[in-house]
Amino acid sequence: MKWLPLLAVGVACGGSGDQQAETQPVDTVVPDAELVMPAIPEAARGRLAVASAGPLGLSATFRARAGRCTDPSSLQIAVHEPLEGIMLLLLIPTDGDSLVAYPIVLGDSLPAAPASRAGVQRIVDHRPYSWRAGNGEVTLTEWAGNLVSGTFTLTVQATDGFDEAMMAGAFRSLPVTALDSLVCRPSNQAPTR
Repeated sequence: MKWLPLLAVGVACGGSGDQQAETQPVDTVVPDAELVMPAIPEAARGRLAVASAGPLGLSATFRARAGRCTDPSSLQIAVHEPLEGIMLLLLIPTDGDSLVAYPIVLGDSLPAAPASRAGVQRIVDHRPYSWRAGNGEVTLTEWAGNLVSGTFTLTVQATDGFDEAMMAGAFRSLPVTALDSLVCRPSNQAPTR
């Protein structure tokens, strides 16, 4: 599995650290008045489906993977295609119900659960584009055994400018695997091996 490159997408979504941050949604990204959140598309088993409005230009269905970390308690939903990458990082409560909404939280420190971060990378005409979620939420709707399903509605902003887009999506029955601790550790911690 290629989880390490996808971690870079997660880190680009707002950084991480060992400090706790307040888990309040951030209202700094205001969507363009002309943009309307697209309807959440249906996802087939083992797939992530996404629809977007605005300059992101991404409406497709992808094979996706889910990985679970115990420290910090988190779930990574990832799409890794040659020209597109999507990362949803959910910080899971260690006790209580995990089938809740995970609001997008920005900042340089690791937020308290439940919280999420999200990012998208695309290559168009040989030029890379990166987007990060500034507002929205990811909702887990089912986590039975080792299969997870959910939905998301996000306002994303280009990391190299002021373009904004809306994206909605769903993932269905993704197998959850345990991830290596090197993939799970916050990016500001040095490897211990």
